[in-house]
Amino acid sequence: MRGRWLLIILLAFLCCSCATCRNDALRQAEILACKDKQSRVAVYYIGTGDQALDLWMHDRHAQAQTLVDGKWLWVSNSSGEIKDKPEKDLVPVNGNNYLYYSPDEFREYLRKENLEPEKLPCEQLLKKGFPWKTMLLILLLV
Repeated sequence: MRGRWLLIILLAFLCCSCATCRNDALRQAEILACKDKQSRVAVYYIGTGDQALDLWMHDRHAQAQTLVDGKWLWVSNSSGEIKDKPEKDLVPVNGNNYLYYSPDEFREYLRKENLEPEKLPCEQLLKKGFPWKTMLLILLLV
């Protein structure tokens, strides 16, 4: 029984975590653009320090940034909260080597990689909604 719950938690983590950071970062950058704020998506390489674990984990993280008083600040992928540093525990492994994309450039990059999420109009992006798809997936697994 404990093994089943562990598997469910692991699957929920994998489905809801960094595999979608690219979509969340793009969504946050597009929301900011809809609010007439300057935004971009920063992509950087991450690692756990454990080579065996790093073999199957995603090795990059994407996160939106917005320009506030001449300084680029980080936008939380989940809440949209503006912070002065990247997501907790996701520190670049190669120093401060970031790749920066405008929302349109990042969408085009994802399109070329066949990873492009659905493009939503500003009216829909600005609506606050509950993540029903994620909750349904977790409930189905339980």
